[in-house]
Amino acid sequence: MSSSSIPDSISRDELLKIQVNAEPDFVPAEPTDEKRLYDGLTATEVQELAMETLRGMSRKCKDPMVEKCMMLAIAISWVRWHTEMAQGVMPATADSAKSDEAAEFASCLLRDAGKAQAIYTLVHDIGMDNDFILGSESNEDSE
Repeated sequence: MSSSSIPDSISRDELLKIQVNAEPDFVPAEPTDEKRLYDGLTATEVQELAMETLRGMSRKCKDPMVEKCMMLAIAISWVRWHTEMAQGVMPATADSAKSDEAAEFASCLLRDAGKAQAIYTLVHDIGMDNDFILGSESNEDSE
């Protein structure tokens, strides 16, 4: 019997042989013991919260401008958070025992703040219909 042909019938013994050698089509996932690292939520719960928030936003307003506004708000929040964290680390750079580690950590935070600023700028500069962020600039670019 070739793998491309379908037999009219199959014996119980043949079926058992096939079953023994078959790879499982579905293997249930092992239950994982996710840690609650995110304000008491697991990574899965955080992802579900983010998606539910987006779905709720889309139910209220389907215009892509709401997503642009959300992306800009998130990017500026990241800029502020990383900058504030770096400012909090800066005093530790004066401590000679920890100065190198603190300076490196602060530098990493400020680099990430710069990346978030770049994301903000990229999203900001994407013109859309009725773009109240770019205003008349977006209409001039499309002409």
